[in-house]
Order: sequence, then structure tokens, then C-alpha cells
Amino acid sequence: MYLIIKNLSKIKFLFIDEFDANFHFELAEEMLQALKKQEECQILVTTHNTDLMNNKFMRPDCYLIMMPNKVTAIADATLRELRQGHNLEKLYQSGEFN
Repeated sequence: MYLIIKNLSKIKFLFIDEFDANFHFELAEEMLQALKKQEECQILVTTHNTDLMNNKFMRPDCYLIMMPNKVTAIADATLRELRQGHNLEKLYQSGEFN
């Protein structure tokens, strides 16, 4: 991850599967913030960490739920209009996006 962040200005598209594997949740948040600062690079990351499902990192339409035969933005997976104040992680854990 250090080399990726150090050379991020040279990268135009970055995909990292399970970018936060074996990270403490606070370190995962810091890494996501560091990746988010780069404006010239399109970044796609996957994770099982629902702590990162938060409006402070991305808009709800940027979070995708991946199932074996389907990929859905969480904004399209509910009838509720998602707002800044919603706790996306709690909504996900309660089954709102099924």
C-alpha cells in the first residue's frame, strides 16, 4: 500500500481487492482517505468491512453490493431516499438493501 500511495499520481485506474485485509479499522479509514485525495485516478476497492459504509467517504450511489449474479448500488437497492444523516452501515446490517 505504501508504494501504491507513493506512486498514485502516476496511476490513472486502480483496483484493490480487499484493500483493508488485516488492517485495524482506523487504519482502513486512513488508507481510504489517502486514496480518496487523488483526483486524477479512478479508484475501485472492495472490502467486507461495513464500518467503511459511511457518507463521509462516498455518496450512497458509489457503494456497490456485489452478489454472485448481480451488482447493485445501495441507493438503488432501497425505496428509501438516502440522505447525509443516514447511518448506511446500520441500514445495511438491518437488511434495508436486500
